[in-house]
Amino acid sequence: MVMTCYAPLFARIGYAQWNPDLIWFDEKQAYRTPNYFVQQMFAMNLGDYNIGMESNNDGKIYCQVSYDMGKQELIIKVVNVSSKEQEIKFNFSENWKVGAGPIKETVLTGKHPEDTNFMEKEVIKPQEKEITLENGTYQVYPFSFSILRIMLDTKQ
Repeated sequence: MVMTCYAPLFARIGYAQWNPDLIWFDEKQAYRTPNYFVQQMFAMNLGDYNIGMESNNDGKIYCQVSYDMGKQELIIKVVNVSSKEQEIKFNFSENWKVGAGPIKETVLTGKHPEDTNFMEKEVIKPQEKEITLENGTYQVYPFSFSILRIMLDTKQ
């Protein structure tokens, strides 16, 4: 994917004709919606090619895996549409040896699916931290979109 498009992009408060928009503004300030951050997270974590995966879930978790050749990282995108935290286990094949370093986790989540941001405060925005996967297990936050960037051990 080279480019993406999202319309409508901008909406002036008090003059919008429809929802949703990515960025709302008035004459003094602007704020970004959760949809804006989802688009941004995807754009910043494309990968060079997708990797096939098998999944055993109940339709509450959606995953996509790609590989970043320049950084030699697996990029795992995970969506949890459930109101409950979900646990998933990754079983990496012999072709993908996970490095010893920490995993970069970026999470966008809200307490309720209808939660959004406001001019006064952007309460829903990506949070980044470093994590480890205990025995390949990852806890997926409720109502969340998560991205894991996993460094690979390329010394084979």
